[in-house]
Amino acid sequence: LASAQAALGGHARVYFNEGAARLLASTAPLATARELGVRLIACQTGLAEAGLALPDGVEAGGMVSLLAQLEDDRLVTL
Repeated sequence: LASAQAALGGHARVYFNEGAARLLASTAPLATARELGVRLIACQTGLAEAGLALPDGVEAGGMVSLLAQLEDDRLVTL
């Protein structure tokens, strides 16, 4: 969904909340989204629980700061 939004010229962000941060262990499927300008944001607690470092091209953040900065972007949460 986020890639489709970006392909249509819109702005999108994907937030990987808690357990979904594990999906960042394999970033190959996310390459297209990043190429289209989708911002990827990972829950810092989720990364720590999964024992993962912050991958290149992914921002660390929390839900409150994300919502405060969202503006007109579309948000996809996992």
